[in-house]
Amino acid sequence: MICCENCFELTHKFLIDYIREEGEKGACEFCESSNGMCIDASALEGIFEPLLNIYTDVNEFMPSEEMRELEHYEYYFSSHLNYDWGIFSDLASGDAYDSKVEDFLISV
Repeated sequence: MICCENCFELTHKFLIDYIREEGEKGACEFCESSNGMCIDASALEGIFEPLLNIYTDVNEFMPSEEMRELEHYEYYFSSHLNYDWGIFSDLASGDAYDSKVEDFLISV
């Protein structure tokens, strides 16, 4: 997945600066900006890995059946990650946005 400097909140300047330095002009698959500095999400693995390692896989302590009973369970992790850290900009919301966040996290 291709993301850009506009996908992330301004409070995460180091991330935006990294994308501006390492990326190239293009179209973003995440926020759909058309002319920002873009980078493949996998290039951000080193930045996101320590953050993602803080979390425990919910399947280790909650059975899948119980997870499915939660509203929008398929976006449970991505919505909590963004709530906890405010990483992604508020360019969009809703299930389609949550799905893109999930896709991004799978890519890193």
